[in-house]
Amino acid sequence: MTDRIYYSREAQARAQQQQVALVLAATAISLGVGALIALLLAPQTGEKTRRVLEGHLDEAFDSGRHLADQVRRDVEERVQNARG
Repeated sequence: MTDRIYYSREAQARAQQQQVALVLAATAISLGVGALIALLLAPQTGEKTRRVLEGHLDEAFDSGRHLADQVRRDVEERVQNARG
């Protein structure tokens, strides 16, 4: 990390959040490119690949829904605790 002078803790926190977001975006793009290359070089038919992808997408969607529900419950619980 470079030695930077920040004028406030908020500016430093914002810069760190931007850096994390950049790393996450680069990771997501890299994973997407890797997946695309793997699909292009896969030794199976397009129909089979589509079925496999559909299964993985369904699993990912269900996983995302489950995670979103957990986050929602956690936020609701924290709001209730904050209210007293």
